[in-house]
Amino acid sequence: VLVPDMLDPVECVDGSSLSFSEFVELLLSHRNRHFSALVAEVATKVLFAERLQDNIILSRLLAMYFDPSKPDQELEGEITEPGNPHRMQQLLSLFFPAIAIKSANGRTALLGALEGALEASLKPFSKKVKKRPPLFPMAKMVEYVFAVVAESTEITSESTTEVENPTEGMSKEDNSNTATFGLLASQQVASFLTNHESELSVTQLRSLFKFVASQELTQSDLAKPQARLLKEYLEDLEEIVSDATSLRSIRPTLKILSQVRFEEKQDIVVSEDESDEG
Repeated sequence: VLVPDMLDPVECVDGSSLSFSEFVELLLSHRNRHFSALVAEVATKVLFAERLQDNIILSRLLAMYFDPSKPDQELEGEITEPGNPHRMQQLLSLFFPAIAIKSANGRTALLGALEGALEASLKPFSKKVKKRPPLFPMAKMVEYVFAVVAESTEITSESTTEVENPTEGMSKEDNSNTATFGLLASQQVASFLTNHESELSVTQLRSLFKFVASQELTQSDLAKPQARLLKEYLEDLEEIVSDATSLRSIRPTLKILSQVRFEEKQDIVVSEDESDEG
């Protein structure tokens, strides 16, 4: 798959074509877990080699890694065999920290894949489920990505590097990385909640709200466009969510954001004790 021609669009029998990314995404959803695990191994190699940059595939891999359903006994075999679901889990446990340590773009990609991973977690990973599957650990996945990105930044000492960000406007500034990562993660979680809160259990809902509420916003964060988006999402959630515990947890964050006057798309001014000059 590292040969250039192998990443060309795939021709279908009806004459249409699929991009390599679309083809891999389709195969990752295959009902045979051995096969989807094998495709996941291929995807990790392509992504790590930077032959492909695709947040949809990265999102799906994150969701597969945290899939709480257990492989059927008949699928288990030699763990060293390609396509073994347990082998895939071990590879993914190495893959995510590896791409985060490798480059700032890898860390940005991981953060940018969060909302897609949450959406992917809503889809069943196996069509053979005979009973109600266990709850997907959404907050655990979010906290894992946040921790991997923050820790890898400290390891690589690249905190001042500006990188291209698919979510626009994210910068790595000295002494504010953790808060900045938390803002971007919170914005994606809040965006996901506004679209899917009715599909979540109370446990999932509260744990995601708790993550957003736990992120400390700095003055630097409040100058970023993601802060404006986060405020809009939280205001929407106040209107559509009925769980009092979830809403109570985000009120301190919303209060901080409400003290900021967002003017132009990226120009914001803190409204607290403003002078007449402006």
